[in-house]
Amino acid sequence: MRFEIKKPKDVYVLPQFGGCVLGHEYAATNRYLTRDGKPFIYRMGEMHFSRVPAKDWETELIKMRDGGIQIVSSYLFWIHHEETEGEFDFSGDRDLHRFCLTCKKVGMPLFLRPGPWAHGEARNGGHPDWVLEKCGGKEHTRCNEEPYLGYVRRFFRRVYEEIKDCMDVIVGIQVENELHKNAEHLETLYDDLREMGYRVPIWTATGWGHGTGASIPKDKMIPVYGGYPEAPWAAHTDPIKGQDSYFFSDNWDSAQIGTDVMETDGTSQDDSAKATERYPYLTCEVGGGNQVTYHRRPLISTLDIASVVTTRLGSGANGIGYYMYHGGKNPIGKTTMQESRQSGYKNDYPIVSYDFQSPIGECGQLRESYYALQSIHAFLEHFGEKLAQMPAIMPLERPKDTYDLSTLRCAVRSDGESGFLFFNNHTHVEEMQSIEETVHISLPNASEIEIPLSVCPHAYGIIPFGFTIGTERVKWVSAMPVFVSDEEIIFEKIAGIDAKITFANGKIMPLDSVKECGGLRVTLWDREVPKKKPIRALQVKAVEKTIPDTVFAHIENRDGTPLEHREAVDYQIEVPEDAQYLSIKAVGNAAAIFYDGKLLSDFYLYGDDWYVDVRDLPKPASLILKVLPMTAENLKKIYLEIGMPLEITLAQAFSTTV
Repeated sequence: MRFEIKKPKDVYVLPQFGGCVLGHEYAATNRYLTRDGKPFIYRMGEMHFSRVPAKDWETELIKMRDGGIQIVSSYLFWIHHEETEGEFDFSGDRDLHRFCLTCKKVGMPLFLRPGPWAHGEARNGGHPDWVLEKCGGKEHTRCNEEPYLGYVRRFFRRVYEEIKDCMDVIVGIQVENELHKNAEHLETLYDDLREMGYRVPIWTATGWGHGTGASIPKDKMIPVYGGYPEAPWAAHTDPIKGQDSYFFSDNWDSAQIGTDVMETDGTSQDDSAKATERYPYLTCEVGGGNQVTYHRRPLISTLDIASVVTTRLGSGANGIGYYMYHGGKNPIGKTTMQESRQSGYKNDYPIVSYDFQSPIGECGQLRESYYALQSIHAFLEHFGEKLAQMPAIMPLERPKDTYDLSTLRCAVRSDGESGFLFFNNHTHVEEMQSIEETVHISLPNASEIEIPLSVCPHAYGIIPFGFTIGTERVKWVSAMPVFVSDEEIIFEKIAGIDAKITFANGKIMPLDSVKECGGLRVTLWDREVPKKKPIRALQVKAVEKTIPDTVFAHIENRDGTPLEHREAVDYQIEVPEDAQYLSIKAVGNAAAIFYDGKLLSDFYLYGDDWYVDVRDLPKPASLILKVLPMTAENLKKIYLEIGMPLEITLAQAFSTTV
């Protein structure tokens, strides 16, 4: 595998972007953003404030900050704030002003995504029902037609009243979302927002959809991209192979993203090359997990999430925006607030649960992926300024396509003298082969660095080369640097890779045998995941049905046929006074839990534990858990990655903390 390093392209400032937020000055160039004049790779995590209890905002933002997140991003769902025409609600969990103040208190800038069409698996993509009715259907929305545009402007003006004294917290605004080849409407929204007083350093719009040039108003917004571990919105129920999210590429547009709303064919054929000349490569939707649909239920692993981040960084991304980083739950108003086939969408989602298998789950539980990403964030914290200035270079001999499982997947980012080798030998559902490969990196000064790699399946990592440690430059280190100070440098082991260091004279040593280099103390560590909080089994017993099964009535098969099902099995769960959260294990098709006849949450069963917040219930309490059994006919129309039994087994419930 060979790389030829060339001189990076010139850097020039994009003068239309820039401003001060929470004491830091932000700006943009054609290659990267800057913060206080220094190249900057942001770590941004999505948490929807109206899907998280307001009393938890500060605690959860601090968890995000401790995980290495610098910016919180959030959709503003119109339907959450104006479900009834003219009746605005910015109170309680919908209090945008309070959320901005909480961000300010924590010291975390907000990247606002106000729609007006947001998607986010919200009903009508966030449009209130009355908007569709008064506009004559969704085909007369997301455009410059009246009365739609008038309603949007009224909503944006009302939002501005909530945040006008908090603009120093908002680092950026994404205009609309996943709008395909309609730059005219995006430009109208952009001009309206600025005229109303919205002033932020960075303006963006989603760039995927095979048409950046026709989708983004030139020089007004930076296109932002993404990539997910899986695609639960895909119409079929087969394993998805050859996903480009696990692949290094100089094409920023993922083929799998947006196919549910843009009617693209799942092949990558965009003109993002035009964007690479004008804008930095930024992301807003690198999958921190996936929300399951009724018909597709992938079980997302830590490896899935961390390897996708690795391929985005290795492909040149100079900003990592996670969707989602923190899960949540949908409110319920006059209607349910989730997208569903009943509301005219193609997929069914749970009514309440929006966990997303994210690093921080809907109840604030920390998953293993939280800690894996924390390590990558530590690398970016200490070496991101240098990395931001290094363009991505693809190998001369590439894998033949995204289905090639036997060729090393790698990329290099380099300034011509030093750099980082990124590799990934993991994909979701497919097994990469063990690979023995020597990577040859030819530098502009005619010198060459050779890095021998022995890579097992599921390994991914970042290896520095031409790397300066204190006063000494070494050839390469097969471990990821995560911390450096005037006294010490710390490396983290890469799973499946022997940690070695090669000095300038060619001497190779095990890294754990090197205690000092270039005047710095050298430390090698393994990432450790804290043990899970203790749990206590609760009493669960089968009971006679007291609540009808109508909670499942809206679910349809993806092909539009009615759901074939048996009657739900009801259980009673006794919740003690000191319980804060429940962890529920059940087998079947779908489940829902009730208190005093009111729906608390629901879940499509796919193999992961289901967390339910019970802090606000008067206790002790009796809850009713309904489990819809799986049938053989169901299984024919559902994609699952675990074996789901058809027989009815007793559900389990545990009291836990997060």
